[in-house]
Amino acid sequence: MRLGVDCRWMVILALMGGCAGATAPPPVASPPAEPPSAATTESTASAAPPPETAEAPASSEPEPEVEASPPEPEPEPAGPSVAEVCEQLCVSADQRCSKKSAYRCRTLCKTYVKKSEGCEEEVKKALTCQATGDDAELCSHVAAVKCARAFQRMQACQRGEKPVERTREGPPAHWQAMRDEELGITVTMPPGARLDPNAKLRTWQAKEGGITYVVSALPTPPKKLSDGVLLRMVVRYVGYRCQRNLKVRGRFTSKGVTGVAYSTACTDGSQRAGMLRIRGGKGVAVGVEAPGETQLSLDPYLFSFAYLNRPQTPSNPY
Repeated sequence: MRLGVDCRWMVILALMGGCAGATAPPPVASPPAEPPSAATTESTASAAPPPETAEAPASSEPEPEVEASPPEPEPEPAGPSVAEVCEQLCVSADQRCSKKSAYRCRTLCKTYVKKSEGCEEEVKKALTCQATGDDAELCSHVAAVKCARAFQRMQACQRGEKPVERTREGPPAHWQAMRDEELGITVTMPPGARLDPNAKLRTWQAKEGGITYVVSALPTPPKKLSDGVLLRMVVRYVGYRCQRNLKVRGRFTSKGVTGVAYSTACTDGSQRAGMLRIRGGKGVAVGVEAPGETQLSLDPYLFSFAYLNRPQTPSNPY
């Protein structure tokens, strides 16, 4: 067969315009090239998946900054406990007071810790302030004058009450400092304090609000000041008619000064309260005499007491 040759001649004849029964179609003019439209470009771009290795085109708008989350706050270290604060107070008592006073401090600490639940911060503030008080205040376990508000808040918290605010922590503003060179002391008293001409020993008196404020020299005490000696000195000072309900508390010894606080109700319905201090073989009593129903707030008065800074000599032990 010569099929392959005949087909080659047919292709050649067709290209030359002549093959039996075949007519070549007229050439069609190609339209001018137009730029692709945006829609076509977008559809084409969307239809064609980007190569796996292609990078995303950079955006002309800045990407929003993502704020980093703040780090979790670390828990603050727990402060000292009530027991630790109270022990610090007693360490100060070890250095400034007698062994008996320091022992009493640690006994009281058990009570502070027991009653501190729910009021820990108030208790710690009161005890911390007390450690900075005067030796007499610290060693007698009486709230320091400057710490009165802190102790009021502590006690109010323990009772579930709001604290009673005081307008002042010291003596009233109109009181005046009484300075006695002979006794070697100074005490803040109501105005008009005068020496009592009828007293056997040197005695100052001032009256305000029905209360008599008294500062008096004491008989010469024995050299050894035991609890019994101090008790007898208080009994002698307040008198027989006021000794039945007598309470003596808060003995302290610090820097050559021994002191004790007292309070009592007398047979005539009056009350007496105050503090005795002994230094250099001489004693001074600072106290009040008041009607029995009077509410007394003595700390600002009692702890305004101070010895004058004078050199001690045999003729001037203060």
